This record gives sequence, structure tokens and C-alpha cells, in this order.
Amino acid sequence: MAGVGWGALIIGTLSILFGVGKRASEKVESPHKEVTEHAHAEVRALIQAMGVVALADDKIREIEIETIVNVHDQMLGLRISHEEVKEILSEFGPDFDIVGRLTANRGKISPSMKRTIVKCCQLVMVSDREIVAREQNKVHQIGLALGFDQTEIDDMVASTGL
Repeated sequence: MAGVGWGALIIGTLSILFGVGKRASEKVESPHKEVTEHAHAEVRALIQAMGVVALADDKIREIEIETIVNVHDQMLGLRISHEEVKEILSEFGPDFDIVGRLTANRGKISPSMKRTIVKCCQLVMVSDREIVAREQNKVHQIGLALGFDQTEIDDMVASTGL
């Protein structure tokens, strides 16, 4: 019964985030180079950030992969397979610097997408119902790299209700 509750909570949160993803998806379809570049930066940042959180505890669980698949589907309207997510995650070696990448692209990511990235990282972190300090730290590092202060990050994490 608790599993159903968690599932409903995650699906509900994903539905709320759908509006932001729809905006990013519409930008990708726009012919303007700058808008397209920004939309690609947003999508790339979202997927990379969620992946890094999933990898933070050195244990990638199927439910974390499923959460990434669902976020991708809800926000972009594109279903990717578990294998595609695993392939993306396999590219994140020990030298993958998510903080540096997010900091470098921060100006290309809208404020609403920055908040969405932090909240989606939180979804990935709690999806396995095991909160690990390394995952929490990674979510906070991602939030800081996106330009939020500690209080803003704590508020966003708390607002997910998870």
C-alpha cells in the first residue's frame, strides 16, 4: 500500500512538472538558433543532473532509472528505454563534472527549469525510498551550481512533499 502512495506522489509531481517540460519541448521545436540552443542546454542539464544523483550512491536501482524515464516522457513527450538511460549513465565517469557543466550553462537555463532540475533530482533521490547522504549532497551541489542559495534549495526540496 505504501508503494502505491509513493508511486502516486511521484506521478503527481511529474504531472506538475509537465508544464515546464512542455515549454522546453516547444522551444526545441522553434527554429530560432538561440532558443533551440537554450532548450537543448535545459534538457541536457536535466538528464545529466538526474543521472548524477542516481549514480551518487554507486547503486543504480531500476526505480531510479524508471523515474528518469518517466520524467523524460512527462516533460518532453518522448519515451526513452531503460537501456538508453543506462547507456547515458554509463558515460558519467569519475571525471564527469556536473557542477562545472551546470555553472557554465546556467545562463542558458530558465529560472523555472532550474527549479525543475532540483525537484527532479529530489524525485530520483527518493525514488528508491533510501535517502543517502551522498545523494543529498549531490542535489545540493546541483542547486548551488544552478545559482540557488542553501535556503532556496531546502525550500525546493521541501516543496516536493517527498
